[in-house]
Amino acid sequence: VTCSISGAKVSAKKLSLVATGKKKVTYTVTKGNSTRKVDVSFTVRDTKSPKISYIVVDPSIEFGGSFDPYDNIEYVRDPVDGDLEARSSEPSEPGDGWYTIEGSYNANAAGKYYYTVTACDRNGNRATRQLCLTVQPEPTPSAPTYDYLLNTSTRKFHYLSCSYGQRTYDKNRRYFTGTRDEVIAMGYSPCQKCWP
Repeated sequence: VTCSISGAKVSAKKLSLVATGKKKVTYTVTKGNSTRKVDVSFTVRDTKSPKISYIVVDPSIEFGGSFDPYDNIEYVRDPVDGDLEARSSEPSEPGDGWYTIEGSYNANAAGKYYYTVTACDRNGNRATRQLCLTVQPEPTPSAPTYDYLLNTSTRKFHYLSCSYGQRTYDKNRRYFTGTRDEVIAMGYSPCQKCWP
């Protein structure tokens, strides 16, 4: 604060900027033994938007999994109003600050799904932020594995319990654990009795 009176001292109580609205400040101007009080009015306005923070910026779930976007909110906070309350929809009447989340996903369809978080403080300042959820592709079912007895002489493979396989000479026996396709790819054909 400056004063046009040369040599005058100006003092005032501090103005609180925490609450919005009209404020009056009384300035005391002193020069020598003379003192004068001057009232000046100010309007304190809230012009800052709320801040939206996520726990995970780009969340991802497995195919068929579940996700609640409200559980991924770290905070929605306004510098003046503090923490804002989650609402299912935007209120029709102004009031306390709030935030909403719009969007959906299909847990059984791989891809990216977008949510929009909208926050509004009690003075009408808004903020929006997008959230992208990834649903992972459906895992490819793996072929079952079995324990097989391989006859290196006949190039046949058997289940371990097969009586034909049990007749295989020790020198021609080989054991393998894996899928049927893997054994066939090794050049073996299935036994005509146990049909592995």
